[in-house]
Amino acid sequence: SAADMTSGTVNILHPIELLTQIVRISQKPVVATDVEVTLISHQSVVWDVSKVSLGNATVSSDLTFGFSISESSLGKSDKIPFQAQIKFTRLDGYRCIRIITDTLACAEDRSQIEKEVDVALVGLNAIQKIAKMALDGVDVDICREKLLSVQVMLKRSAATNIQKEELSNFMREAKVLDDELLNLARNKKNGKEKLNEDALAKVLFQMKACSKNDFLSGARKKLDKRLNTDDTLRDMFYDYKFNEDPNLVKK
Repeated sequence: SAADMTSGTVNILHPIELLTQIVRISQKPVVATDVEVTLISHQSVVWDVSKVSLGNATVSSDLTFGFSISESSLGKSDKIPFQAQIKFTRLDGYRCIRIITDTLACAEDRSQIEKEVDVALVGLNAIQKIAKMALDGVDVDICREKLLSVQVMLKRSAATNIQKEELSNFMREAKVLDDELLNLARNKKNGKEKLNEDALAKVLFQMKACSKNDFLSGARKKLDKRLNTDDTLRDMFYDYKFNEDPNLVKK
């Protein structure tokens, strides 16, 4: 779909809400186009997806990737190297590449790993991945089982105040996604195999493209970085929002 190719969103609006939505979109300007992300690591790493064409990237674009370690390589290394290659076109037309390299330590103690889990990041990955699975037609029961397994793991892991706040944020998003999965199951039960309901498609597309900022605790958000918007659009919005019709004012 067009939303997939451009990393856009799906919105269903009443005509009078159109200006509000345009202002919201302008607060997330495109920072690069034709974005491609390729992940490279040791041969022991098995990626869920190792290459993604993002299309347009905005200030709130977040991608997550999942991986596992092949059984034959378990316990053979205490560190694993990772590299991300990001190709993109700047707004001035220059084609660029950015390379990020890091090495992550391995651990076999599950309790230690879960104790240090980044709840916001794991939650974001789960919501994005499960929403995509639903859009791709994966069985609803499988999607809900995966969502439940992540919930159980994060509830077990969240110990600090920050982790608990981010768990609460995740549970809120998970509830919305689970409700839509149930709606999808009812649609299929009634013979509607495709995502032909606009409201359902809208929610799943939006959750597939959600941002880490939706899951972060207040302490971890960069509050100093305010969203900018076009001055003309902002003035139009406030003029519309707060200039009352004198015929509607009761004296």
